[in-house]
Amino acid sequence: MRGSRYRGYRYRSYRDPHPLRRKLLKAGFFIFLLFLAHMFVTTFLLVPLKITSSSMEPALDPGDKVLVSPLVYGKSMMEMDLSLPQIHPPERGDLVLINPPGSKPPPWYVRILEPFIRFFTFNKATLVKENPWENRLMIKRLLALPGDTIKMEEYQLFIKPQGIDKYYHELAFIEHQYTIEGFELPEGWQKEDPFSGNLQPFTLKEGQFFLLGDNRQSSSDSLLWGPVSFDSFKGKVIMKIWPEVLLYKRTK
Repeated sequence: MRGSRYRGYRYRSYRDPHPLRRKLLKAGFFIFLLFLAHMFVTTFLLVPLKITSSSMEPALDPGDKVLVSPLVYGKSMMEMDLSLPQIHPPERGDLVLINPPGSKPPPWYVRILEPFIRFFTFNKATLVKENPWENRLMIKRLLALPGDTIKMEEYQLFIKPQGIDKYYHELAFIEHQYTIEGFELPEGWQKEDPFSGNLQPFTLKEGQFFLLGDNRQSSSDSLLWGPVSFDSFKGKVIMKIWPEVLLYKRTK
């Protein structure tokens, strides 16, 4: 018979000759998609940050973790100018993530590798080593807006909004109260001496904002730099997530 010569052969189902390679490619593609999603979220939506300085004590202590939203102000974490939809403008009392005046971005190779390091270590490692007084990113409290006339006495800010003839203490304008630390001058220290926390009255120009740390004598802020522009803003702190969960609501 014609088919007799094929008798005795066993037919086997098809098997992929490279199953491990295909599995690795699928896993790699899945990790790549996760990385893109991570980059999108942490660039525009929510950025987890760990507090490393004492300048915002007692509201934020070293070791606390917060979530920052760049999109609230129409910003991003990228080192370039992007115009994005703004949820609401900066308001008095906001905790703002900023690039302080004079800060320098890390080298180009660090900016390229940093997202990968943070992604694969779950934000536990970083290539950026910073001095607490020279951080590239800082969190400060926004207290005065363009058009406000301000003055400081012993580290406490007094504000006269545009169209009002009277100065008010900074706490009078902010619904969510906070504690000002470190404004008592040492014994024998005169108000005219340097670093006495006093500031002569002046008016903020268009596009200028005044930001301070809550721990006034341990903070590098607008008392040293002067007003900052909106270009320095990177995002708004919307929530503390460690060691307690605390949502920062809008002042208005």
